[in-house]
Formats: sequence, structure tokens, C-alpha cells
Amino acid sequence: MPGRGASAELGLAILPRMAGDELLIARNDLIDLTAELDRLEAHWAETIPDDSRVDCTVNGRRLSVPLLIDLLHRAQLIRAAVRIAEVTGGHVHVF
Repeated sequence: MPGRGASAELGLAILPRMAGDELLIARNDLIDLTAELDRLEAHWAETIPDDSRVDCTVNGRRLSVPLLIDLLHRAQLIRAAVRIAEVTGGHVHVF
């Protein structure tokens, strides 16, 4: 996630709270969460250098992957949770 200054600049109110212990995102806030993801993904695409990488461990193997791809994958996991909540009439619970 971006730093506090970037969070305010991008108008992110929900996403920065995910770094805390636990967060419940009500059904009526899911559209706002999706809009925040849109803005954050656009920010990442504009600001993360192509050569930025992050190390991940998969089945005991240490792999270096592009940072942008890693972040976009994480955002897609949140989007999947949002979609499930929309379809079931539920909420997103992050813990």
C-alpha cells in the first residue's frame, strides 16, 4: 500500500485500514473499495519501475517476481472477496 501521503492524495479511506488487526467492510462500502482499488492499481502502474522485484517463496523455492505483478495479484484477491460478498449479499472481513 502507498504511504500515508499517497493514501490521502489518492483518496484512499478503506484500503489503508487493512494494515490493522482486523477490518469489516460492509456491503454498502464495497463500491467504494472497488474504486479505491482502481485508483491504487493505476497509481502503481504509473509509479513502480519495471525493474522493481520482490522475492517470494513457493513450495520452498525462492523466486524473484516483478513487484507490480505481485501487487496486482494481491489486489485481485481483494476483488475476488468483493465479488463473493456482492453475489452472496455479504461483507468482506479482513483479518
